[in-house]
Amino acid sequence: MRGVVYGRWANLAREPVAIGLSGSTAPMELTLRDDCAQLNLSLPEDVAGMAAGEERYYTAWVVPDFDFTRELYPVVLRPTSGGTVLLNNMTPGNYHVYTFAGPVRLEYRNRTALAALPDAGQVVTLSPSETTNLVVERRSHDAAAHKAVGLRRDLGGRDADYGGACADGRQLPDCGTS
Repeated sequence: MRGVVYGRWANLAREPVAIGLSGSTAPMELTLRDDCAQLNLSLPEDVAGMAAGEERYYTAWVVPDFDFTRELYPVVLRPTSGGTVLLNNMTPGNYHVYTFAGPVRLEYRNRTALAALPDAGQVVTLSPSETTNLVVERRSHDAAAHKAVGLRRDLGGRDADYGGACADGRQLPDCGTS
């Protein structure tokens, strides 16, 4: 969908529909698009190869730089599954890709929290009807900075504040968990 306009000026990518007591709404204009993009994410070659021992995997969040209403879900990249993931039906435009070693829950709707991350993520522009390839960057992350912005890590099926470990799983003695 290219856009949804409600009433005179309301953009439904930012504002919910207001329905009056009579059940009526202002007229809506829908613009459908048929030129969606694809994003092919892949691990760097030095990580994509198989090695003996425990498999490392990476969590990538693809966050639009424009207004959106749908929920976002992380993408998991594993060497055993080829180290690549193809994302279809993406709205053309600019995105930031945030990559972490291990499971991470990201506050992707909070622009202040995203700006406070230790790295700004990778910027990628998706063009209409095109496939864009991106090799994700592995970055080191500071747990104290993650705790400050509310980044969370899934520990044993429950959420815990991310302050006690780095994205690569290393424990930091000066950071406690809550």
